[in-house]
Amino acid sequence: AAADVVVFCAASLGPDAVYHGRGTMGYDPRTKEAVGTWIDTNTSHMSMMRGTNDLEKGVTTMDFEMPVETMGGEIVAHRMVSARNDDGGYSMTMHMEVEGEMTASWTCDMEKSK
Repeated sequence: AAADVVVFCAASLGPDAVYHGRGTMGYDPRTKEAVGTWIDTNTSHMSMMRGTNDLEKGVTTMDFEMPVETMGGEIVAHRMVSARNDDGGYSMTMHMEVEGEMTASWTCDMEKSK
């Protein structure tokens, strides 16, 4: 699978905490699925993602599991939804399962690199 998007998000979580996340997304022609990876500063776990591409809408939806440190390291289902913007960048919303429902936890807007 060739990666067509490399994702990097950074945010200040307070005066002494910074969040960094990195991912790759691509398409696996053998399984006909969107595939990717995600790792961030909240955990040492690298997640393998699988999902779908809606080419008409420019939306990629990836599902994966990842430990949540604030929940004692419990493995929790996550969903990453990336939508292409008119300027060629992306808006990415990360969801996590809370009480059986996927709940948006944060959004990252990314510009197309020049």
